[in-house]
Amino acid sequence: MFETPEPESETLIMLSTCSSKPAVRGSLLTVMTQPVSTRREIPRIPVPATKLTGRVLVAEDNLSQQRILCFMLKRMNVEVTVAADGRTACEMAEESQLARRPYDLILMDIHMPQRDGYEATRYLRQQGWQGPIVALTACDLLGDREACLNAGCDAHLAKPFSVAELQEILLRFLILAPNRSEC
Repeated sequence: MFETPEPESETLIMLSTCSSKPAVRGSLLTVMTQPVSTRREIPRIPVPATKLTGRVLVAEDNLSQQRILCFMLKRMNVEVTVAADGRTACEMAEESQLARRPYDLILMDIHMPQRDGYEATRYLRQQGWQGPIVALTACDLLGDREACLNAGCDAHLAKPFSVAELQEILLRFLILAPNRSEC
């Protein structure tokens, strides 16, 4: 299981500009030559008022995206497991099903090594996976959304997304945690 590092143990490098994917040599060079600043604090992510319960498998190959997703999900009280590629995600999902403790939701990056998100989703559906799968894509084009749904995904979330957008998706597929008042 992926563990997020302690905030005080990291130094973040903040870039003042960005480049879209795929990176073009000129734009990448511009981004890399811009002045950078370092900070010891993690940018604040709002704490959602709603707490959820459930197990989520995050299928994402990008380490930064893994960390962000884990941080956001843990803040919402969700149990998180990470798979770094599509093949591993399929294996982990199948193992969870065999153990009679399937994941409540799979967040599936579409562009991953070993087995991309389309192929992984189709494979899981062919193997009888009935749980919800939400596609994570770098684009929000109509064709991308349709391709994800045609592959068997239940919903689509385009990166970058806000905490509120992620929470909206989670509310569709996960159970609200019981409201426990402290005495």
